[in-house]
Amino acid sequence: MTEPLGETPELKMKEIFTKVAVESFKNRKGDIERSNLRHYNQLVAQFDDSTIRFALSKFRIPIQARVTVYGGFTGQFAESLKRIGIRVIFTDPMTEWVEQARKIGFESFKVAVQEMPKELVEITDLFASFECYPDLIGESEFYYPMMRFLTVQYGILFVESKNTVTSMYGEEPEISQQLGTFRRWFRPLYRVYGIQRKAIKTKHLNLYHLFAEPEIRKVLTVDCRVMKAVYDTFESNHRLTAVDVSTIANGANLNKLSVELSIERLRKLSDSIHAPFVKTFPFLASNFKGSLNIGSKRFFFVS
Repeated sequence: MTEPLGETPELKMKEIFTKVAVESFKNRKGDIERSNLRHYNQLVAQFDDSTIRFALSKFRIPIQARVTVYGGFTGQFAESLKRIGIRVIFTDPMTEWVEQARKIGFESFKVAVQEMPKELVEITDLFASFECYPDLIGESEFYYPMMRFLTVQYGILFVESKNTVTSMYGEEPEISQQLGTFRRWFRPLYRVYGIQRKAIKTKHLNLYHLFAEPEIRKVLTVDCRVMKAVYDTFESNHRLTAVDVSTIANGANLNKLSVELSIERLRKLSDSIHAPFVKTFPFLASNFKGSLNIGSKRFFFVS
């Protein structure tokens, strides 16, 4: 297993995730922008026990699995998993939600996705979330933690309300694009690593399961170790060359061949991540080509 990068992430749109904001939504007090209403769908979503149990069965995720919920927020999704007998660990970056979850019986930790400790990853069989979309994590901070999550046995379960999907229609184009980013942002991982994905759509929910086969989990672990070593060793905007391989190998505790193969995969990941932007904004292609964000740092691959 690999360590988090060690950065303290900035919580995006924090003001709309406070208890005060939630109470305003529940009591219909104050003005909430229409585009922000979707963030409270966990409060009104229908998490039917039989539906959740059926989906897990179809995904071949056993009830005995140890599940860590990330971005737990108000906790209804975590409670639905707990009701059917799953052992759930609740995590969220906001103290108020962690304390609320602890009061109702959850093992709870104040931790953001980017900060997920190695010890917690090691005891987790499945990471699960309700609508903790990639845009809430940030493009530069998204891939490393999700790759870490995909190293566990059952990978990632992502659930969204159909109310949220419906809210995309009629919104501003950029909002619609943001909401559609869950599958879009994972596409590079499908292409480079052959990540498996399954989906079930019910009357009220869309459920997605992403997971890697055992050999691919080993490859992801290697690449995470290389990414961490690169992040720890070099300053942002460093241009990675063959000269750096020995240094990275020492930092990652890997042999040089493993690092060389990893860097080639990460180069392909970079190309896949940036392909849509290069196609849409060809005049900016030189800014995207051969670069990979690891946390707040950007690195460049040099042939």
